[in-house]
Amino acid sequence: MQISARWTRIGIVWDRTEKSIFLVLDLGLNWYFLQTVKTNLITNGITKYKKLVHFNERIIILSLLMDIMLIAATAMPKTWV
Repeated sequence: MQISARWTRIGIVWDRTEKSIFLVLDLGLNWYFLQTVKTNLITNGITKYKKLVHFNERIIILSLLMDIMLIAATAMPKTWV
């Protein structure tokens, strides 16, 4: 069974687009979470959550970097991935 080069290219582009959508969605949801916690808890005087927010910020950065690495991995030759 032969696979069209056109469909192969469409698959590659869709794979990168899908991972980019996940990156943007992940960024948006995490940003909303942090803003909600900062607005509702920390600015109202509950400072015990500051350490948790800082930890979450670091984990979010790690998560976003992993999303970016997935997008970059799609540019690698298929034999390597």
